[in-house]
Amino acid sequence: MKSHPISTLIPAFLLLALALCADVHGQGRINWQAADASGAERSQEGLIRVYSNVGQSVNGVTTGTGRILNSGYLYVRLVPTGVATISTQSLIDFGSVLVGQTETRSLTVQNTGAQPLNISGTPATPSQFTVIANGGAQTIAPGGSVTMQIQFAPSAAGLLTGTLTINSNAGNDPSFDVALRGTGTSSAPNLQLSTTSLPFNATVGGSDTRSVTLSNTGNAPLTLSGQAISGPNASLFTITHNAASPIAGGSNDFIEIRYSPTSAGNHAATLTITSNDPNTPTAIVNLNGNATSGSTPRLTMSTSPIDFGTTTPSTLVTRVVVISNTGTAQLTLNSQNVSGTGFSLQSPAGGVISPGGTTTATLAFQPSAVGSYSGTFSLTSNDPANLSVSVTLNGQCSAVSTGPRIAASRSYIDFTPVKTGVQKVEDVVIRNTGNQDLVISQQLITGIDAADFSIVSPATTTIAPGGSATVRLGCRPFTAGNKRANYSVESNDPTQRTFDLALIATATGVYDPAALPRSIRLHQNYPNPFNPGTTFRYETDVAGVVELRAYTMYGEDIGVINSEFREAGVHSVQYDGSMLASGVYSIECRLIRGSVVERSNVIQITLAK
Repeated sequence: MKSHPISTLIPAFLLLALALCADVHGQGRINWQAADASGAERSQEGLIRVYSNVGQSVNGVTTGTGRILNSGYLYVRLVPTGVATISTQSLIDFGSVLVGQTETRSLTVQNTGAQPLNISGTPATPSQFTVIANGGAQTIAPGGSVTMQIQFAPSAAGLLTGTLTINSNAGNDPSFDVALRGTGTSSAPNLQLSTTSLPFNATVGGSDTRSVTLSNTGNAPLTLSGQAISGPNASLFTITHNAASPIAGGSNDFIEIRYSPTSAGNHAATLTITSNDPNTPTAIVNLNGNATSGSTPRLTMSTSPIDFGTTTPSTLVTRVVVISNTGTAQLTLNSQNVSGTGFSLQSPAGGVISPGGTTTATLAFQPSAVGSYSGTFSLTSNDPANLSVSVTLNGQCSAVSTGPRIAASRSYIDFTPVKTGVQKVEDVVIRNTGNQDLVISQQLITGIDAADFSIVSPATTTIAPGGSATVRLGCRPFTAGNKRANYSVESNDPTQRTFDLALIATATGVYDPAALPRSIRLHQNYPNPFNPGTTFRYETDVAGVVELRAYTMYGEDIGVINSEFREAGVHSVQYDGSMLASGVYSIECRLIRGSVVERSNVIQITLAK
């Protein structure tokens, strides 16, 4: 700022002279008060601003002939009253910014005067500093303000300083300078891991697969020179997918690891990732496996909580619960109890369930009066992880039953037996037992194994009172084991906005990629479910144009989401699903060589926004 320093060791006679001078100009006595850059003392004809040499307030207040000032310099500016006055910060520090990237800071400019502040220009130098918003010629009303956006875009490494000048009619400083400062840093890769510890749980003879995502948040390619597992139990952990190298700036890939224990207990190993990241050339992920005996029962329920919807007094409503043993030892149900007024256990589940087997329990709701009801269905078993399991029961009783009502011909669908890689279909009838049209707004496959099930043919969207519609559901598992999911229907049934039908299956056999078309094979995407980005991997035995096509769960062709010429080998494609709605989609690859078109297997992906 432009001002005239006066030593704080001002002789008394000089201060007196200033006071006398003020009297000569008709200002009268000025009561001095130290202030920062936004404070001031007023006289009859002027505005006195007092600053220290570093823009800080000067301590002490006094009137009359006495003066109390700290050491340093005192800056005094006489500003006529009734003019515009500018007030803002004097320095913007952008910190460290990668070369080729930008950083933006805000600068609030205030008019603390009594007249409009007319800004004629806001030039910034050098060119690496730019006013990108709310700069240039403009007018700020008395007491008003404007917030400018200043951007720093370093073109080379090192400290860079500059100046933003605000030219205006401000009485206190018509050419206000704001110092600008920022440091450009060299281009470099930057490795970020989604986790530094992976927990695994598996039974002896089984396996568990987990993954870690490698993201390059820098602006230079990240080259991976090593991806290796070491440690006391390294032989139990296997890398089933290596991250591709290099990883471009702003991109990511993943490392997938399978844990296959041969004995019960805890096992540990270390995944070491080496790269050209200058800050973290070696990154570590701890692998911790927990293996249990191969003879452990596991209790799994098909749904929780259980909603019986709305019924009239004394009208019976039933729900079926599927109870599965997803373990490798016999599951014994020791007790089954229902509590809560209006609820009962109509048909208990079988007491013993073999590994991979299922049983059902039928629960009843028969309220005697209008109101809301709740209860509990409780099970005890020999599952060491779930000795006691409870499920909440809910129901409503209304004097009159009106509106649409959804019901299904089956309480659950069991696709067992089914072979891996082979699709099996089952039909279910959706009925409208109400007295108004049932309008279905959405049909989805949900649950932990949703990718193994599909809607082959959906129900019609409108079902008249007393009418029905047939839904065809499919199961095509790509790994062996027990599969669990739900067919979820959203409708205008006021008693059950979401209706779930349990889907179960026990898949046998080994998935054989060789049984797929020889020239093109599509692997499951990662991550899945995803939002909004995911990565597809496919491999071709011959060169050609490869198209990735997407379909809705109803079979509607969305179109080609990626198409490019590929040589023979394994390839990855990153996909952004921001433009798609949440839901389940089918993806296939097409290999085009002249007039010959070969199709890959089809995978299901889940976009969960």
